[in-house]
Amino acid sequence: MQKEVGADYIINSLHEDPAKKILEITNGGAHGVVVSAVAKIAFDQATYSVRAGGRVVAGASSEMMDIPIIKTVIDGIEVVGSIVGTRKDLEEAFDFGARGDSSSCPNKTYRRCSTKYLKKWKMEQYKDEWL
Repeated sequence: MQKEVGADYIINSLHEDPAKKILEITNGGAHGVVVSAVAKIAFDQATYSVRAGGRVVAGASSEMMDIPIIKTVIDGIEVVGSIVGTRKDLEEAFDFGARGDSSSCPNKTYRRCSTKYLKKWKMEQYKDEWL
């Protein structure tokens, strides 16, 4: 499904080290990584996936995140947290994007998002992939 909705690369962490693969694909690391997984290892791998000056956005987790202090300081990596809501909030956000409704968004940020793929898939199809 990921290729069908526009993914250029698919990394299966059961078969390869995600941080190493991201460094290889991006020639030095991602500029930013958003971690929405609940698995602790995904949070730990995020810092190793960004390039110097990169940013890690960590969603809510019940686990502690191990941050390599030396790498973070020397590479100037920024680690920030974000709690974006419940699964119901996510479903509503997908619906909001699929409708292309940005009338309640004062800075019109959502107008820049392509709705091409959001219209193609129903929330039930996302659950197995993302939730």
